[in-house]
Amino acid sequence: MTRPRRHHRKGCLKQLSARWLYAAFTLLASASTFNNVVAEDASVQQTSVVEFKKNFVNVAKCEDANIRSNGSYWDAMSRCGACTDTPGCIFCTSTFTCMDGADTGPIDESATCSSWTQDPSSCPSLPECEMYTSCSSCTSKKCTWCGNLDQCMTNAETSFVPCEGKISFNDECPSPFTENTKVEGNLVVEGDIKRLGGNIHASGPCNKADCRSSGFHSLVLDGGKFDVQSGGGISMQAGDTDKANTAGSEIFLRSGDGTSTVGGAGGDMLLFAGDGAGAISSGGKYGRGGSVYITAGGVTGEGSQSAGGSVELAGGASTAIGGSVVLVSGSGGTVSGDVKIASNDAHKFANSGSVSISSGDSLGGSSGSISISTGDTAESYVGAIQLSAGSSTIGKGGDVRVSSGQSVDVGNGGDAVFESGEGGSVFIQTSSSRQLSGSISLTSGSSAFDESGEVVIASGPSSDGNKSGDMKVSTGTSGSTGGTLQLISGNARDVSGVGGGI
Repeated sequence: MTRPRRHHRKGCLKQLSARWLYAAFTLLASASTFNNVVAEDASVQQTSVVEFKKNFVNVAKCEDANIRSNGSYWDAMSRCGACTDTPGCIFCTSTFTCMDGADTGPIDESATCSSWTQDPSSCPSLPECEMYTSCSSCTSKKCTWCGNLDQCMTNAETSFVPCEGKISFNDECPSPFTENTKVEGNLVVEGDIKRLGGNIHASGPCNKADCRSSGFHSLVLDGGKFDVQSGGGISMQAGDTDKANTAGSEIFLRSGDGTSTVGGAGGDMLLFAGDGAGAISSGGKYGRGGSVYITAGGVTGEGSQSAGGSVELAGGASTAIGGSVVLVSGSGGTVSGDVKIASNDAHKFANSGSVSISSGDSLGGSSGSISISTGDTAESYVGAIQLSAGSSTIGKGGDVRVSSGQSVDVGNGGDAVFESGEGGSVFIQTSSSRQLSGSISLTSGSSAFDESGEVVIASGPSSDGNKSGDMKVSTGTSGSTGGTLQLISGNARDVSGVGGGI
């Protein structure tokens, strides 16, 4: 709403203000007197008693809506909704200020306010100009294009930024003024060791509708660096070939060597996906960081020996300590990311691939260990380690085998140790079944030339004054016949031999 001419309202406002103050003091004495006083003045009759009470009895302060602004037009204009939702307040759209008032304007006639609104639905809404990245798409949505910034924004926002070369929605976007230069044949850029030169620097703004918000591309190739920046995506592909028994062209990326014997070190190679800043509170989707995909080539031709390409990650070699390969998931405020290592599913009637985790061999030293453990925690449950084989709908389920290493030195094979944490138990049991459940067999290995190993089942010792653990050997209960408990010693094959005792 725009303020009308002030000279015919000045006296009226003074008279109206006096009547309002008089009515407010009368309200404190008598509610009935309040209504009579309001009804006496014809100018006040235009405002109902309900609206009068709404404007004067409301204890909310209009100044509370005047939050601190970051200096942008739409941040200041965002106060309008909260202001106009407060009874007795109006939002001055010319000064971005919330103040006491009604539909006729501010109560304080000395306030600077040429236009205002009291209706929340009339508050200006934020146009989505920033999503357009070209002049034509920007101006077609009644936004303003800033030529020097290569950005689209509202016309009001251009007052808050150094915008030059403004193109409004009713103006025509200029076409590129630079002419194309065509070179037929070869282009050779060669520098001289004395006169230098030989550099290539190319840059310019983006003038296509599919450009990103950065809207700028550059190519720098000189003796110091090779830098490429695109206003959109970057695609790099080696050449194909149709020659028989010939592979396609390679892509070779390599960082530089440190050739000096004084602290020389190889350069790093960094590969990052983009970050995401999305917040659900801003009205869009949740933010998501970009992913990194490394996929080897497939095979389209048929053949039992055809194989897709491999993906190999290897640390660097060294005369002392080789480089490590580290796979770590990303950290998170609630849950960190997972790490999954698996072979892919197989097609029908085909076998899926195996997963092998092993340390390297060694000729003179010790081979490396393999450690699988869950993380520690200070105030919650520690994660479990689960080893399980796959199930089958028809055939036999997969086996789980834990075996220690063999040794060429006879009788010096590795041990297999199952040990619980302090106070924890060790359970060895077969799974339940609708038919026969599985058996448990504890046996020592056979021996070709010496005694076989012992089988010892015993509870642990106890400190002085305490009882050692019990040992119980029992068969399971049954609805018909309980199981038998047998203790059998070994037989002797030799006629002159003696069987074992119990």
